[in-house]
Amino acid sequence: MRIISGKAKGTKLLLPRSTTVRPTQDRIKETLFQILTPYLLDSIVLDLFAGTGSLGLEALSRGASSAVFVDKDPHSTALIFKNAEKTRLAPHIKVYKKSVRAFLKQYDATTSGLFSLVFLDPPYQARLLLPALKILPPLLREQAIVVTEAQSVLPEQISELKLWRTLSFKNTIISLFKY
Repeated sequence: MRIISGKAKGTKLLLPRSTTVRPTQDRIKETLFQILTPYLLDSIVLDLFAGTGSLGLEALSRGASSAVFVDKDPHSTALIFKNAEKTRLAPHIKVYKKSVRAFLKQYDATTSGLFSLVFLDPPYQARLLLPALKILPPLLREQAIVVTEAQSVLPEQISELKLWRTLSFKNTIISLFKY
């Protein structure tokens, strides 16, 4: 797994030893970021269920101004810091070691800012995606893009999020929503 393009292009990312973290494959990342490129410059990114941090770091490498990573696993948060240092993107990140639900309920967008790009890639079997999507909108800028990774097709409308585009891979469906 590596950073595909931008300032940190080619940097190999550290992978978890755990099998519970499922990093997004390079092939999927490459297709996804071809679509997202026009929206990346100076964007503020939120990477939920961040795992290795590869999606948020890819966005930073390609021009996002800052990224917030959230994962409750201490091994994942340590890995995100190491990968950010390895890519030299560490000055542009904040990492929160807490559950996504707790983060979404406690984050103060009035003082910390709204997000323009969000990645949600929860464990497939945990049924965490829809609840997170429903409480996410107060933290979003107008026209924000929310990217989800799941094994099934999601509804066309979730809260104030409207399905914009769907990408299908073998066992993965990427859904892009606009706020």
